[in-house]
Amino acid sequence: MIRSMELGLKGLDKLDGKMVEGFINSLNLFEKIVLRLTGVLFIASFKLEGWESKLPFYLFRCSKHGYQIGYPNGHGARLICFECIHDGIKNLGK
Repeated sequence: MIRSMELGLKGLDKLDGKMVEGFINSLNLFEKIVLRLTGVLFIASFKLEGWESKLPFYLFRCSKHGYQIGYPNGHGARLICFECIHDGIKNLGK
């Protein structure tokens, strides 16, 4: 489990591809196997600046953008790729 790098984050905009790659490289063999087989791995629960409480964060695989880091969203607690959301917003204006 990733224990320390993410605790200093101020927002999800700080989660770039290099950070995601760093998370993946820091995983032990068991965690890499779980991620490969399931496509999802719990990282840690932590609180971002301005949030009232902690949320669980996961490393997960998006079929379009590769590995992403996010938290469960909405009533269905779905992991949503923020790059997919940004792509959708960009395409609305076209």
